[in-house]
Amino acid sequence: MKKNFLSLLLGVFFSITSFSQVTFEHSYTTNGNNNFPKTYAFFTDSGINYYTMNQDLNQVLFYNSSHVLFKTVNLNPGTDFNIKYIYLVTDKLFYSDAKIEFIVVSSNSLYQNKMTLFNEDGTNLFEFGDRWEAYAVKNSNLGYKLIVATDKEEPNFYDIYSLTGTLSLDQQGVLSKTQFFSFPNPTSNKISFITDLENGNTTNLEIFDINGKKVFEKNMTVIDNKIEIDVTNLNSGIYIYKLNGRSNKFIKE
Repeated sequence: MKKNFLSLLLGVFFSITSFSQVTFEHSYTTNGNNNFPKTYAFFTDSGINYYTMNQDLNQVLFYNSSHVLFKTVNLNPGTDFNIKYIYLVTDKLFYSDAKIEFIVVSSNSLYQNKMTLFNEDGTNLFEFGDRWEAYAVKNSNLGYKLIVATDKEEPNFYDIYSLTGTLSLDQQGVLSKTQFFSFPNPTSNKISFITDLENGNTTNLEIFDINGKKVFEKNMTVIDNKIEIDVTNLNSGIYIYKLNGRSNKFIKE
């Protein structure tokens, strides 16, 4: 009994000492949405920064690594529009003036969507139209491709833009961790999986149903930073795919 009690005390002690290595820094409150997967952090030449959103006031707020507010950006997405999502907070991906840039998705009471590129001055740099999702994909050493897509079920549209900007190594690290997705999603026939592997490389693609049963596996070749397969023969439902050590989900209609 004493031995068991001692083991319990030691277990608690090591749990506490292990947990003590985690140091709380700060807590933020944001009432808007963020891109998925959520990051809430971005890098510039000054280091790591954080952001929050005030959906009601159409504001984006930026904080430095010490959690001090250094910029409140007032946006004008349009009459009756309120910001919903924010994507790709960087400083040199779109323009080289070192100003913080970010893509904002907003909507109105009629459920209309619009996507806009803003900078830290609140300047409207570009209108993408009725789009809902935005992703950047590294195009070998030639720059980046921007993919913006709708959220419609049938048909789903996506546009490709060439970007001449650059990203730091830290920014590329964040990008590679967040830009792992498939499109169109949901899909009824073909689907493409975005990857950060170089073109011409081969990698193993696995697809599992919601019960964990493997329904597809094949070594695939990367073309234009993506892998495309036909899923027409799959039953309708949610599937989990694994590619290059990472996983995500898609819906087969």
